[in-house]
Amino acid sequence: MGLLMTWIEKQAETIGWFVHSFEWKHIYSFVGYSLFIAMVWRFYRWMWFALEAMDIKKDCRIFNGNPLLRKKRDILNYTVNLPLLK
Repeated sequence: MGLLMTWIEKQAETIGWFVHSFEWKHIYSFVGYSLFIAMVWRFYRWMWFALEAMDIKKDCRIFNGNPLLRKKRDILNYTVNLPLLK
């Protein structure tokens, strides 16, 4: 994903949509995008294991598919009371 975003950024620069400074290296973009994706993935896995530890994945609308079957109050209770996992 980091490589794809770096390539898209370079193409956009070639087209003229934006300009980097002369000191800019595209490896900076690659590292930045890779770190961002890693943080998002880490948060996703933390949420997944937290819900699994509480045994509520089967009841949570995020994993169940139909958001109309759950009350908003129940969803808020699931997300507010998650334990901190290391």
